Amino acid sequence: MRFERVILFPLVLIFLPLWGQIVVREEPSMFGLVTRFFFNNGQCTSIIGRNGTCYTTEECSQRNGVAEGECANGLGVCCIFQITTCGGNVIENCTTVRGTRFNGQVCEFNLEECSSNICFFRLDFDSLTLGSTLASNGDCSSDTISFSSPSVPLLCGSLSGQHIYLPASIVTDDSFSLNFGLSTASPLANAYQIQVKQIPCGQSFTPPFGCNQFFFGQLTGQFESYNYMMGTGYHLNNQNYDICIRTEEGICSIAYVAFPGIQGFAFGPDSFLGKMESVNGVKECTADYVLVPNSANAFQTLCSVSGPGFVLTPTITRYCGYYLACDAGSMTNLPIIANNTDFRVTVVTDDFDSTTNMMVGLQFAYQQLPCSGASNAFFLTIAAG
Repeated sequence: MRFERVILFPLVLIFLPLWGQIVVREEPSMFGLVTRFFFNNGQCTSIIGRNGTCYTTEECSQRNGVAEGECANGLGVCCIFQITTCGGNVIENCTTVRGTRFNGQVCEFNLEECSSNICFFRLDFDSLTLGSTLASNGDCSSDTISFSSPSVPLLCGSLSGQHIYLPASIVTDDSFSLNFGLSTASPLANAYQIQVKQIPCGQSFTPPFGCNQFFFGQLTGQFESYNYMMGTGYHLNNQNYDICIRTEEGICSIAYVAFPGIQGFAFGPDSFLGKMESVNGVKECTADYVLVPNSANAFQTLCSVSGPGFVLTPTITRYCGYYLACDAGSMTNLPIIANNTDFRVTVVTDDFDSTTNMMVGLQFAYQQLPCSGASNAFFLTIAAG
């Protein structure tokens, strides 16, 4: 029970889609009928726009939170939780971890599940710039953020505006660590702020297992690889993660297009130096590449595969080089369509990249396409720039 009030007349159920549901139940007592209100401790938005959890005023105070406005139709308060020390226990949903970077610090934050039905922790990097990767071109050699889950890669560089999902483990403790090396950080790297959300199992917004990023609720959107930095960064080394998009109702395929120019897509080894063109297939894309299963250029029946010989195939899965296209040798980013309902893009990199290659990673726009086959020029417009 989260809240109760005694009244002398019956009430009806009230539904508030933002944070959950108020349940009203009448029970007998020595005073007659007692009507009790129950509400979920769901996510709420405070009066100044911060994410919090809906609790009663008393519960919020007991949990060392700060009330910022009402929720549950006035029955509760939007309770804000923050950790401003280097390290600590993240117990409450929608907890903000914030602080200032100091050389040589290691700040470990332990993640404790707020209920038995938690499957993931989602970390939103509101502000997180971890040193620079310019000197090593993709190596995380100074500042890093590391995770207890072996399925989540080590990250560094510019991560502001990005997010990552950590699978909750029932066997080991969950945690993440900010490791600040002995480097000269830019002013942007001095402050950090990370929102930690707990994601229950079996909900429409719960990602499939194996997805480190997850987008849902919209037919169109965009995403980028870590440390993309608007096309001025480098893709990180030693990466292997899935970017997933929830298939919406009535959707059977999805279109992707890299943003115009080589800034929208650049993956590959030294052998591509001087060949500013698209490359694909397992023979050529062996070190750094992107997987888009069963995909091909829009309005095209066959793709040409990179490598010895001339091979045509209906679809491509593996892409690298300087442009995204299912035709080898293309010098422009072309829209590709994946005809399946498991919408995911896998980013794979090895442990080395030359400082001369300018391998920035990727920035994709996407649009989900209806099963009716209706045409849509969205990705063609993006490709044209």
